[in-house]
Amino acid sequence: MLENNLILDDEREEVSEETLLDHNFRNRGREQKEEYEKHKKALKNARNIMLLIIGLGILADFVLLFSSEEASTFEWVFISVYFSIMIGLYFLSFRYPLAAFIGFLIFFVAIWLLSILGDPSQAYRGIILRVIAVILLIKGATSAGRVQGLRKELVSRYLREKELIEKEEGMA
Repeated sequence: MLENNLILDDEREEVSEETLLDHNFRNRGREQKEEYEKHKKALKNARNIMLLIIGLGILADFVLLFSSEEASTFEWVFISVYFSIMIGLYFLSFRYPLAAFIGFLIFFVAIWLLSILGDPSQAYRGIILRVIAVILLIKGATSAGRVQGLRKELVSRYLREKELIEKEEGMA
């Protein structure tokens, strides 16, 4: 997947996530590893929610556009750009999960509010599903923030221990 190699900030070297986890969790931090895996699973579920929102949205909008004889070019372009941005945010979530989830959530709610301004009858249409989607996206953003924090902690620990090993080898 896109997130299997992590670029370490200090030296711009790539280390696989598996190597980093093995190094940090070999003899310590089992609870931290379990927490990391729990948040990774929640992150994967939240990405699936993103795909579900995108898929259902594409399906619903294109069915409406094809059934409407009055669909303008503007509507086609708007919907195409809208879903292109959402798909882009989905792929961005593999590299920058927190930013992607926050962007997706803001974009999703903003478009919802714009549709309400255009047609007030849209305010209650599908509200239960939209509220559930927003709650799940917030949960995904929370997990993304925690995974990002744990990754930074793991990388800094890895770099500190690597530096200590290099110093010990230099003294020997």
